[in-house]
Amino acid sequence: MQKPIWIFGGLAGILSALVEFLFYNSPPTDMAQSQSQVMYLIKIAIMVVCLIFGLILIKKLQGGVISIGRTIFSGVMISIIRASIMVIAFLVLYNPIGEFYEPHKTQALEQAEITIQKNDEIEEKEAAIKDAKETIDGLFKPGGYTLAAYGSSLATGIILSVLMAAFIAKNMMYQDE
Repeated sequence: MQKPIWIFGGLAGILSALVEFLFYNSPPTDMAQSQSQVMYLIKIAIMVVCLIFGLILIKKLQGGVISIGRTIFSGVMISIIRASIMVIAFLVLYNPIGEFYEPHKTQALEQAEITIQKNDEIEEKEAAIKDAKETIDGLFKPGGYTLAAYGSSLATGIILSVLMAAFIAKNMMYQDE
């Protein structure tokens, strides 16, 4: 694999893991929901910047021409490396039983219950609260976090790679040799 894929995938993963660490290391506040939204937006911005610069560098290293397939493949690989580093960081911080994430998890569970109780459109509030608690609990465990990290990274990576392919890639299928 090419070095820019490893460099920008690693950079995106390390920076995203650092943003998560800083968020979860701070004590939960009343503004935690908006702070978590900001954290996710920052992580997406990091992914966008690293993916764009990575693909541009790959294009330059290949003599100024990159195929659509190579663009999409490289973007997906950057996404996979990013997600892998984020999962490794989560597992290190989770070890042994997830105490590091417990304050924010507890607050998320409380906020979900309050939100469901206030919503008049939900008829079976107890069942909805139970489902929300199971979902939140799952996201703070290694399996759920891994699925969420890879899912969000791949979705973002594929969409951005296709957009980048439209701007910087060249269709080499019909090229004469």
